Amino acid sequence: MLNGEEFYAFGVNWHGGFSRSLRLNGGMAEIRNLEAYFKNLHDTGIPCVRMMMGIFFAYQVPEYVDTPARFYKAMDRIVKFAEKYEVGIIASLMWSNGAFYEYSGEDMSVLGDPDAKGTKLAIRYVTDIVGRYKYSPAIWAWEIGNEGNLGVDLGQEHGVPHSTAQLTAYYTQIGAAIRAQDEYRMICGGDSAPRGSSWALRHYHSWYPLDDYEKTLETLTLYSPGELDTISLHIYGTGDADRMADMVKAAKALKKGLYVGEFGPATYSATDDPPEEVDVWEHVVSTMQSLGCQICLDWCWGRVCEIEDATSIEVGLYNDIHQNEWMLERIMEINAEYVRMGKNRSADYWATAQDALYTG
Repeated sequence: MLNGEEFYAFGVNWHGGFSRSLRLNGGMAEIRNLEAYFKNLHDTGIPCVRMMMGIFFAYQVPEYVDTPARFYKAMDRIVKFAEKYEVGIIASLMWSNGAFYEYSGEDMSVLGDPDAKGTKLAIRYVTDIVGRYKYSPAIWAWEIGNEGNLGVDLGQEHGVPHSTAQLTAYYTQIGAAIRAQDEYRMICGGDSAPRGSSWALRHYHSWYPLDDYEKTLETLTLYSPGELDTISLHIYGTGDADRMADMVKAAKALKKGLYVGEFGPATYSATDDPPEEVDVWEHVVSTMQSLGCQICLDWCWGRVCEIEDATSIEVGLYNDIHQNEWMLERIMEINAEYVRMGKNRSADYWATAQDALYTG
């Protein structure tokens, strides 16, 4: 729901937006360049982005702990631009679940332990960030992290072993801390689509048998505990898309919201013209639409300036590079249709919004 009405939109991931703001040295040219990305989102009719609103690695944690004024200034800048250009942010608070644990001298073996230093620091972080920005109309939702579900119930070759039970405990505590600050925005874990054998991995540490609907329902119940009122999926390629019907059915059974935080064709060949994977991308898009998914966010936006990325939609804002514009054109077309159908009234929302940080 947006402004009390059902809301449908296709948006994008802009993983590096806050990271770029944090690296700025205060030069006006750099700030104007960052602002241009927001203006372009507005001009192309993209109403919302999913963004990493925090740190990725343990060595970056001191940016928040030791220099909070600089950290908040960088985040204020992002929220101000989002308000100015009327772009909603789905804020992914802690992209890596392990960063605060590693910084605290711990590892993922204590994920979700309420007495662990990393858990306490994570709760402190989400309390600070949600409390600071909860009044901004540019903040549309809170995510705890990114794809935490893909790390559970695996062997040591995949890192420090940790379980679904630990992830559930972690999500429960972090979700409660978010909800204590913000009583109504949607909260999710930021997970990918469950692995096709999540149940077997959880119960037998085996990749077989593959999950059926009942097993998928059990898995999604564990991934959305407590205050997490929304299930997050990342859908790549036909395999994930063809399993989506069970996930949507499970979300309805659980009376949870569901949104697609990332989607794509799974393979890319960055060209100006629609490449071979366009049919797969369209299959994913049509599947999400046919299942009634209301918010779907493409991976990704403006990432070539951060790292060479064949998935990135580039529209000339960096070194005049133009890449994957066929995706942008299709997203614009879908959003325009939602507006015509009265399913996307974000303009009405912004017309009555009261900015918290942007003052003109």
